[in-house]
Amino acid sequence: MIVSMKRRAEIALNLSNETEQKKLKRALNKLDALSPTDFYNSGLSGIHKLVSYSGEKLYALKAGLDLRIILSVDNENAEKCTVEDIMNRRRLEQLPGLKYTHKQLA
Repeated sequence: MIVSMKRRAEIALNLSNETEQKKLKRALNKLDALSPTDFYNSGLSGIHKLVSYSGEKLYALKAGLDLRIILSVDNENAEKCTVEDIMNRRRLEQLPGLKYTHKQLA
């Protein structure tokens, strides 16, 4: 997939400690190597669909015990994926208007 990062995700990555950065970069490299078909169908460990009350299609990629990479996929080009944010799992679970399910895609 073609992966781009929003500014807030870049900031979160840069502010992470060295151990977290390694985990995040490993997860992002895995994501970069996926095809759109694999993203949706492979059952790749750690990708979860988020239920957004706004209707926006978001996904969370697990990048360690407590780190989550929040993703969106371009509706017009399934090859393009945007890293919206990087956050702690507990913070993600507390966001209003968003429901984090522990169910993987496939």
